Amino acid sequence: MGAIADLVVILGMLSLDAEANTECQLFTRILHVGQHDFSSYRLSSNIGIPYAIKCAAYCKMEDCLSFSYEEETMTCDTFSRPIGEEDNAGVSTPPVYYSKVTELNSCGKLPIGSPSGIYSITLKSGDVQTLFCDVDTAGGPWTVIQKRTLGNADFYRNWSDYQSGFGDLNGDFWIV
Repeated sequence: MGAIADLVVILGMLSLDAEANTECQLFTRILHVGQHDFSSYRLSSNIGIPYAIKCAAYCKMEDCLSFSYEEETMTCDTFSRPIGEEDNAGVSTPPVYYSKVTELNSCGKLPIGSPSGIYSITLKSGDVQTLFCDVDTAGGPWTVIQKRTLGNADFYRNWSDYQSGFGDLNGDFWIV
């Protein structure tokens, strides 16, 4: 009878692990998070949550885009914006941050802390377009449709060139 009871406990644990893995696949851990005030994006703060996986379940129910979990205080905070990796930040200490794995559909949906640069954006049509997103200019992030600062692209062109787009996203350009 002891072997059967052990088997039931193991199967129960495997079932919980499968459920946890399903929740975890929706989120990725963010290792490098800078010092930001995320309070304006907070959806909820829950105390007494025993595991990060339970915090992920709360986040999923609230349709949040990211969450943080602090094991020592068992605190789960859910956020309405994704939180992204920051190259210049050290490895974050508690809390641990997680962000939902999603397709990026506009520069405005960039994770907090993302640098200005080139991103693959999934359009409503399902097509993916490479765009330059500016997060440094006030009021951003912005989708940059024209950049004309370096002088490495000729902007004296005919209308068909403007309809097609031209230039290099690392330099001067016009996108469609």
